[in-house]
Amino acid sequence: MAIKVLAFGQISDIISKTEMEFSSIANTEQLTSELSKQFPKLAQVKYAIAVNKKIITQKTVLNDKDIVALLPAFSGG
Repeated sequence: MAIKVLAFGQISDIISKTEMEFSSIANTEQLTSELSKQFPKLAQVKYAIAVNKKIITQKTVLNDKDIVALLPAFSGG
């Protein structure tokens, strides 16, 4: 199983990438935990998670070929 993770704005600056691939990640909670281990500064940033273009607010199961986007906080003007 492989999922693609896309990073935007401040998040891509922190991880120095705009795209990553993970395998053996079962859900969004496990993904955020793994990201925090690999990139400790990421734990200090608030961001939204979208799975297959839908913003989620709770633990979500991830399936093969899902696309997860890490969206930094943004404000309107």
